[in-house]
Amino acid sequence: VVLVAEEGLSAAVAGPAELLAAFEAAVQQQPGFAGLHFKHNRCERPPFSLLKVSVKREIVAFGVPGVSGLQADAADTHVSPQRWRELLDDPDTVVIDNRNSFEFKLGRFRGAIDPGVAHFRDFPAYVEAHRDAWQGKTVAMYCTGGI
Repeated sequence: VVLVAEEGLSAAVAGPAELLAAFEAAVQQQPGFAGLHFKHNRCERPPFSLLKVSVKREIVAFGVPGVSGLQADAADTHVSPQRWRELLDDPDTVVIDNRNSFEFKLGRFRGAIDPGVAHFRDFPAYVEAHRDAWQGKTVAMYCTGGI
């Protein structure tokens, strides 16, 4: 499954290692994708029966005109375990757990907030409602996919 939108792409593909390497190389040759990190998982049998490529209005479905999952000036920042610990210990950091409520109840980082949104498209309204309270603070978010 490959989803393509203005903000980029999201893909879950499977196949022989040499074909996956060719796919990754082809993606990285496209403008804006050089150095893109790919995650790999082994599987016993092919998880997909066919390749499906879809063009979408949004990959991260905010549903808010003019807001996409990745703004032009945004950067993907790797946070080391040490830096994450520092953020958690800083009283001026707001920690938001963007996983679903079930996962939040199973366990979370100390002080993490559950935004309580049923759909991620509701998240921008949650942020807007708390903007003033968070002014001047660092906002650190995490989800199942990372920090």
